[in-house]
Amino acid sequence: MNDQQYCVTVLDTSGIQEYVFGSNELKHIISASALVHFATHEWVYETLAALGKTNVSASGDFNDLQLLPDQLDSELVYSGGGNTVLLFRDPAQAVRFTQVLSKKVLLKAPGLEIVVAHSPLYAWDDSQQSLRDAVQATITRVNQRKYARAHSTPLLGISVTADCQFTGQPAVGLNNDGRLVSAEIKAKIEAYPQAETRLDQAIPSGFRNYKDFANNFDQVGEKNSSSFLAVAHIDGNGMGQRVADIVANPACLDNRVYINTIRAFSLSIQIAAQEALRAITIEVVRNEGGKIGGVVPVKGNVVPFRPIVFGGDDVTFVCDGRLGIGLARLYLEKLASYPLNSDPASSLGNLPAMTARAGVAIVKTHFPFSQAYQLASSLEHSAKVFIKDQGGNLSAMDWHFAGSGPLLEIEEIRRREYKTTFGELSMRPVEIGSQAQWRSWKTFSQITQNLLEKGKTQKNKIMALREIARNGPQAVSNFLQVGGCPELLVPVRGYQDSERNGWISQHCTFFDAIEAMDFFVDFK
Repeated sequence: MNDQQYCVTVLDTSGIQEYVFGSNELKHIISASALVHFATHEWVYETLAALGKTNVSASGDFNDLQLLPDQLDSELVYSGGGNTVLLFRDPAQAVRFTQVLSKKVLLKAPGLEIVVAHSPLYAWDDSQQSLRDAVQATITRVNQRKYARAHSTPLLGISVTADCQFTGQPAVGLNNDGRLVSAEIKAKIEAYPQAETRLDQAIPSGFRNYKDFANNFDQVGEKNSSSFLAVAHIDGNGMGQRVADIVANPACLDNRVYINTIRAFSLSIQIAAQEALRAITIEVVRNEGGKIGGVVPVKGNVVPFRPIVFGGDDVTFVCDGRLGIGLARLYLEKLASYPLNSDPASSLGNLPAMTARAGVAIVKTHFPFSQAYQLASSLEHSAKVFIKDQGGNLSAMDWHFAGSGPLLEIEEIRRREYKTTFGELSMRPVEIGSQAQWRSWKTFSQITQNLLEKGKTQKNKIMALREIARNGPQAVSNFLQVGGCPELLVPVRGYQDSERNGWISQHCTFFDAIEAMDFFVDFK
């Protein structure tokens, strides 16, 4: 038995939503997301490499070295799911690492908060205390610190100072157009070239077709035609439980098997998310007659699309409002098409593909971005509840079209605008991929495409039908017959009456489709 006392260290970030999405400048948002990534990835690698012998290079490449038997000073176990897990030869090295990394974050990303916790591992092969259990205990401590921490208060002006025009904090300089900026905004501006490089590495030119992504919200909408922006927030389903199920295998009581297994799982998540992002990028840069999806024109060399958060199971991107729900649906389908592989040596084998949920907020291009993101996050949670209610491992999506003015909670919006005495006007959220039920993308897509075709000659009747829906199924049936337009609705398989009255149980089948007619691209 080795009597060396090791140390497990877990690193996480805190207050990310405000730090990343609190600005209305797209470049600031892009850079802030990159800085969060650097704090838990690149800067971790650089610090480990600078402090001693480790298993990862400063650029993030793994080598074959192991803490034992190679007598490393540190080993990166994995980085993913919001956590970076490290193993140190002794507690003093863990403390030194935390000091160096904290200073780097303070200097390079002022305003970004990191949370760190350490736990001792008394022996490498102690059957009473496995690395698996030590890691889980340390993650629990990190989460407790995140939610119980004393929130930091920025140091305001203590003498004669000028205010940053973006944050209200004391200004430390000027940006390129002469506006006063704080240390936080200055750091984000300086980090933008690195953020661009990171995106280039994630989506190389072969996938981008030499197109540039939007870096300004004015490049996203189409002036005098469709000045709408879509914010899509996507998150993997039950990732914490999946990890727990994987490491519950008795084989993971062996520390090296545990490391190989959880590292391989984390890497497979990154690969699946990366391939899904590249897949939707191909659709964005592809165009027919100069239009994305045959709808959104490409002007010059800039496409109206920008990934903001990417690299793991948590993804956020912005795009032209007309592309939002179509791209989110395609991302979910692509994500579920890649199998997740744990460490083959552990005999755990291939794992079920990852499912996820998405929330898409479609707002005016100059809508306060923090509110737009919050709406997308609420819609993602709505899809999560829907998945739980269905009791299956499936993907789902919810969306909402918002105009101007303050936003209510999505539950209140649905109660006020979509609830009638006959039931719900909306069929959202919808299932993506599997067709286990009628509330699916396939149903929504079929109804919407039929209305788009009929709308070429009967647009006024379709708009009238939308209002009639509030009066219930019998009113819809009467309108279609008296108006001589029964062909406006198509049947939902298994529910033949829906073609006649447009309702299934307590849900209207066509209201969402009419609302989305100007925002529908069904990428193939």
